Amino acid sequence: MKSNIEIIAAKETGLLGRVAVHLTKKGFKINRQTVTDQEDGKTCLMALEVESSQGLTDEDIAQIKADIDGIVGVMDKSAANLDVKALLDQYGPQLISSYPKVQDTLKKCTGELPASGKPEVLSRLGRGLGRWQYGQNYALGGLLSLDKTLQRMLWPSLEKFLDIEADGNRVKVKNCPVCASSSTGEDNCHFIAAYIEGFLGELAHLSGASVVQSAAAAAGSPHCSFEVRGDAG
Repeated sequence: MKSNIEIIAAKETGLLGRVAVHLTKKGFKINRQTVTDQEDGKTCLMALEVESSQGLTDEDIAQIKADIDGIVGVMDKSAANLDVKALLDQYGPQLISSYPKVQDTLKKCTGELPASGKPEVLSRLGRGLGRWQYGQNYALGGLLSLDKTLQRMLWPSLEKFLDIEADGNRVKVKNCPVCASSSTGEDNCHFIAAYIEGFLGELAHLSGASVVQSAAAAAGSPHCSFEVRGDAG
């Protein structure tokens, strides 16, 4: 069983190593670990994915705090413990209220979400914003073909909050806020892909359209790229 924990700790050399040794001695296998300095300059955020037959217990978490000097707090951020609805209720209204200046909100959201919850929460936020934007500004657009829908509706809607370069059914995003907040190196622009899906999903005659991501800035590309596939008739 995998567990994701976040540890707020003093910014000390070797502290992550002591945490790793502690967990290993307790029978845990560490699959992934990252350290991010906090704004106060005195603490850091350690994010770890650990694995064992039973998973982390409340007693394990209490022992980490008690046994290692410099630990400020330990939070279990496992997917099973995430309250997705609460996260959506928290960030959804923020996106709507800040629209179209959603860059800072998205960066904040991406930075605060635990790794285990990012795909689902960002996807649902993106899909919701896409649906909302279609309903607000494009619902009277008519039954356009896919290529005209992209040219006249979807790409202009993205231009309101992203720096994009569109070419037919492909779009390049030059300032992806998700990748700007990512240190994983993974192609995980869940928000933008879901936004496109949510927007097009409001058009019944384009229900067969799908979006595929072909590049991500977080994985080293100069931009994030997406392609919309479907019947362009």
